[in-house]
Amino acid sequence: MENKFLDLVAKELELDRSKLDLMTKLDSSIDWDSLSAISLISAIDDQFDTQIDDDDLINCTTLGEIFNLIK
Repeated sequence: MENKFLDLVAKELELDRSKLDLMTKLDSSIDWDSLSAISLISAIDDQFDTQIDDDDLINCTTLGEIFNLIK
């Protein structure tokens, strides 16, 4: 499930998958904006049949913290 999540993040944010892991920080390692965040939330919700709250995502500082929201 972790690889599926990281593959999805790479695809949605147009990032090099080989440079992503659960410790990747959202503030310095990933250049993203609110539109990217919305796109990622939507893709995660669809792919993992879950619903991430915007407020929960805002408090995340790493990809691992986002991953923990869907586990």
